[in-house]
Amino acid sequence: MLYRPTTILTVIMYFSLLVPMLFLKTGNPDIWTELLALALVYSALQVIRHHLYSINFSSWPNLLMLLIQWGIAFAIQIIDGSFIPQIYFFIILAEAAYKTSVKFSVPFALFCYLGFVYGIYLHYNQPPFEEIHFVIPRILEYGLIFGFSYVTQKANLQKEQLNYAYEKLKRNQQHLEEKTLMEERVRLSREFHDTIGHTLTTALVGMETGKQLMLHHKTDEAIDKLDLARKQVKNSLENVRKSVKTLHKQQSFIHFEKSLKALIEETRTHTGVMIDTTISELPPMNPQQELTLYRALQEGLTNGIKHGKCSTFQFSLNFKDGHIHFLLQDNGTMPLAWQYGFGLSAMQERVKQLKGVMKISRNREGGCQLSITMPLNPTSTQVQPTDRRVLK
Repeated sequence: MLYRPTTILTVIMYFSLLVPMLFLKTGNPDIWTELLALALVYSALQVIRHHLYSINFSSWPNLLMLLIQWGIAFAIQIIDGSFIPQIYFFIILAEAAYKTSVKFSVPFALFCYLGFVYGIYLHYNQPPFEEIHFVIPRILEYGLIFGFSYVTQKANLQKEQLNYAYEKLKRNQQHLEEKTLMEERVRLSREFHDTIGHTLTTALVGMETGKQLMLHHKTDEAIDKLDLARKQVKNSLENVRKSVKTLHKQQSFIHFEKSLKALIEETRTHTGVMIDTTISELPPMNPQQELTLYRALQEGLTNGIKHGKCSTFQFSLNFKDGHIHFLLQDNGTMPLAWQYGFGLSAMQERVKQLKGVMKISRNREGGCQLSITMPLNPTSTQVQPTDRRVLK
């Protein structure tokens, strides 16, 4: 579990390195030079590790410098004897909890706490434990530092995994569309070959036969053959027109319901979310309606996974009272204050052009609820196709 250094973490680190120096000078004016030398060596090692070995925390040079830092923090603790040197233990403890597994970070956190305790013990010349019992509650501080860093690590890891799943989902959706488009092209090429090719071939044979009959002065038979060939060419041209017209009408989907199910299955496979789906029998819709509903489901699933951090969806699509009803809910977290982004704004515009209504609200569980209602046959003349890709 490795993370690249961020600007915020870098600023916090430098601030944490600077603050102890100021307090150590105030409390130890006589030996300030020695403490400053130790603090500078510690700081230099931290900066080197942070910028050169942050990605590979388990490398031997990094671990060696980490142990040297622990030794310096331990030495400063022995010399100073206050709680300020703990900050040096906290820095390396937090880094270990943030960048490594619990198998390493938990023992190391305990190692840092024991370094603090033993440093206090040596500073006060090995007194009875009753005199330094105040070190016991300090373990809570080490626990809090460890816990905060560990939780931050997990949150960042989940965010990275979510972003990875989101990008993978986008790539697979694009691949699905491209694959389906290719399948449709192959289907059309086969259809043209099987129907038009056969018709034109027989027409050519008929014309050649008519030519031979003309050469043998069988005019009536030749005219019949040529007339038959003309009809075959005319039928072939009509088939071409029908195919082109069908392709023009199907600007968005070959099979709308199969496209929705394919999108849902891709999302389940590549993100691990649960999607409870109910799609009732739907009447034929125009391409713009199909595309709008498909994009709405795509955008809703994407936003729920990426921003709502949800794990379960409920999706329903049905036809009732002359209207198409789309409903997508999730179990994520929807903020009280939010605004439309580019994707939602574009979706709302599509629905509006189709004389429909789109609503986004919080459901009872605090997640997002996206609903769309639109008439089956919108009369708007402003609707323009927005995507001509063929989907499966």
